[in-house]
Amino acid sequence: MPAPLAASPPQSEAVPVVSRQIANFKIGSDEKRFGDLEFVGGLELSSSNPLLGAVSSIRFRADAKSFVAVLDTGHWLEGSVTRDAQGRLSGLGDVTVTSMMDGEGRSERVKQLMDSEGLALRNGQALVSFEQHHRVDVYPDPGFAQAKPIASLPILIPQGALRGNRGLETIAVSPPAVRSTALSLSFPNSASTGPITSWLPLSMVR
Repeated sequence: MPAPLAASPPQSEAVPVVSRQIANFKIGSDEKRFGDLEFVGGLELSSSNPLLGAVSSIRFRADAKSFVAVLDTGHWLEGSVTRDAQGRLSGLGDVTVTSMMDGEGRSERVKQLMDSEGLALRNGQALVSFEQHHRVDVYPDPGFAQAKPIASLPILIPQGALRGNRGLETIAVSPPAVRSTALSLSFPNSASTGPITSWLPLSMVR
């Protein structure tokens, strides 16, 4: 059966989000400091759209307000955070979800081809790592939500060594002062028979 094709650029859909501030890290305690760490607040989020619960990776823009995320259902999620008078997180605004396309223009409905897990932003590009059909695709930024990938990055780990649903779980980009490299955290299959042991190498891709 042929895979469904996107007849036109995907349309973004508004996602309603209800937010509740989390003021305390421990129930019944006002303690904020834990060693060198300080709890400054959190959010409990809910939505009538179940896709909100599928977030795999999130990255903030330079304004520290706008964000981009990928869902393991093969979608982009975009929006912004809001803050209260004390500067604490208070909610999310302008949240939208958009179907992601692969290199052939196929949509997220082909789940095994669009299991997006990791996201990194660099120099006008959005890098997305995928499980099952293991790869790192490069999308234009801005414009990723309505575009097919413009390239794919080489992966040092052999395809046969990656597990179907525990592959390229996340991706990060080195600082500007370091030679341009992307790092992907993966869970290769350590044996073809017997119990599978999770292994955590960092795979460098150009």
